[in-house]
Amino acid sequence: MARQSSLRKISKTVTQVLIALGLLWGGSGMKAAVRAAQSKAGEAAFFKTQILPVFAARCQSCHNQALKLSGLSLESAAGMKTGGLHGPVVMAGNAQQSRLYRRVARMEKPFMPLDGEALPEAEVALLKRWIEQGAVCHRDRTHGNEHHAQQNPAEAELASRIASYELAFPMQSQAPEVVDLSKETDATRKLYGMDDPACEHFGRNCLLARRLVEKGVRFVQLFGGGNAGEDSWDAHGELERNHRNRAAAVDKPMRGLLKDLKARGLLDSTLVVWHTEFGRMPISQSVSGRDHSPYGFSIWLAGGGIKGGQVIGATDEFGYRAAVDPHPINDLHATVLHKLGLDHTQLTYFHNGRMHRLTDVAGEVIPQLA
Repeated sequence: MARQSSLRKISKTVTQVLIALGLLWGGSGMKAAVRAAQSKAGEAAFFKTQILPVFAARCQSCHNQALKLSGLSLESAAGMKTGGLHGPVVMAGNAQQSRLYRRVARMEKPFMPLDGEALPEAEVALLKRWIEQGAVCHRDRTHGNEHHAQQNPAEAELASRIASYELAFPMQSQAPEVVDLSKETDATRKLYGMDDPACEHFGRNCLLARRLVEKGVRFVQLFGGGNAGEDSWDAHGELERNHRNRAAAVDKPMRGLLKDLKARGLLDSTLVVWHTEFGRMPISQSVSGRDHSPYGFSIWLAGGGIKGGQVIGATDEFGYRAAVDPHPINDLHATVLHKLGLDHTQLTYFHNGRMHRLTDVAGEVIPQLA
């Protein structure tokens, strides 16, 4: 189901040297703090490259690892969250409840820095943004990657890796909410067959799929009967019993998913593809089973602008081979990509001596589905 729509690691030793330079040569430290604060509102705030220089230049004469006035060290995000004698000074996600922010912003006494001028507004705003963004350090790694990428613009793989990591974090942070089904109504659960032991498992997966689509996840893949033995569709024996049980496990959940997507206005922008890796032969195997058939098998599509009620590639009278307007699997792939706004012929690259693309070296968009 598809929705339309190196790490530069600063060692501890080097970090400590940079802090010492900021303390011994105040002018350089101040300049570093000013540069660190000069970022646009709304941008990500980085601890090591932006927050830490501010504290190194202005606050760590009192709150370094050696002195730790009031038991507080400002040399690490963990130190701020753990706090000193009076508890944590940073409440991740809430600057107004963070004593560190309130004191540097002159909202609560004693003001910080204790023996110096107030922090410039830009630095105070930077600290607030960092706290509101969760007071984390993981983004500094990506910041180092971005700097490296700017120095090495030809390394496209690094840019791809950065994008993957940046996508992974918000996915991880939102996953607990997405998989929490406790707020779904009884009616919705029943729609997906979750009240029926025969289809409860696949129904839960279909409901999760809808929630993922709602969150903007572009590709969602569901498996029904992908296990071994009776829990799979691979009916080399007892085909009738096997397929009846497997169909009962998926029929109601899939119907519920389509109805739910449509009711929420999501079906038009979501392409649903139901498929298998092959079909079954029309002749028996081991008396009651059927062997694999690569020549003709059923796939259906819904949503995503697909015109319903069509039969394309019907098999012969024996169900052995696609006979009426048949299409190879490459055509299906080309069509799916087309419905997602992608021209499969443009997704071509040279590798190991020949051109490659997602549809291999074939594939045409099926006109009835375009």
